[in-house]
Formats: sequence, structure tokens, C-alpha cells
Amino acid sequence: MCTRTFCPDCQQEMIHRDHRKRYEASSALNQIFSREGPVELTVGDIDTYVAKWFDDLCLLRIIEHKLPNQPIKPMQAKVLLLLSELIHHAVAHDLFGLAPGSGVFIMRGNVAAETEGRRKVDFEGRQTVMDISGHPVLEADRHDSIWNWCCAQTPYTKRSDR
Repeated sequence: MCTRTFCPDCQQEMIHRDHRKRYEASSALNQIFSREGPVELTVGDIDTYVAKWFDDLCLLRIIEHKLPNQPIKPMQAKVLLLLSELIHHAVAHDLFGLAPGSGVFIMRGNVAAETEGRRKVDFEGRQTVMDISGHPVLEADRHDSIWNWCCAQTPYTKRSDR
């Protein structure tokens, strides 16, 4: 069982990059809010967002990643649903220049940290992207499938190819 750990060089608290424990927040700000802020506040993070601009329109996709059987906590589900409804309302009423296809999505799949070489983290097998209602949007066995979906099937250049 892992315990709280501090960097031997700078003494800052370290957190797990993946599979965080209950006492670990996703950022320093989140740590302050969740440990010391008012209990009346719901505190959380969103794993990532992607934005792709098409002239004056922006395809905005908010993505929360979960392990295959990891539950979404009730308050997180409530906030993600609220964000989804806001985005869908903006798209339906042509507000803020949001493009159709914008929304909140849950990506499920395993991730694994490499222990040698560059020590990066990567997907470990299939990733399933679902809309906020749980309907499958994408089954991806490769990064390119995810990048294509994020870019709305338009050409893109990978950062590693620049």
C-alpha cells in the first residue's frame, strides 16, 4: 500500500500520475480546495479537453478518463452532466461558436506506466469513448483512431512529427 511521499530533493508532496489514492488531488490548487476548502463545495478535475477550430466554429470535447470498471462518483457525474447540457444548449442555439459534435465524453480503458526508458504512460489496450449518456462513440485500439475522432476526421500533424 502506497503512503504519502515527498520528493527527496525539493520536499514537495508527490502524487501518483495514474491510479491516484483518495488523499491525492490532481493539482496543487485541487489539493488546497479538497483539503482545506469549504465542505459545501464539490471539488474535482476534468482529465482533458480538446478543441479544434474550423474558421469561426470550435469543436470542444471535454474528456474524463476512467479505468474499465472505475465508477464515476455521484457528484462528478452530476457536474459532467451539467457541463454536457451547457455545451449542448450552446450548440443548439448557436452560442459561443461551438460546433456540432462538441460535448462531454467518458473514455474508458486501461493505462499503464512504463518502468524503463522514457518512463511514460500510455494506453494499455482498447479505449472506449462514450457520450455522457453512456452510448459508445468510438472503440479505439490505436492512438490514430482517437486523434482522428478528436480532429473530426480532418488532417492533423502529430506533435512528435513536427
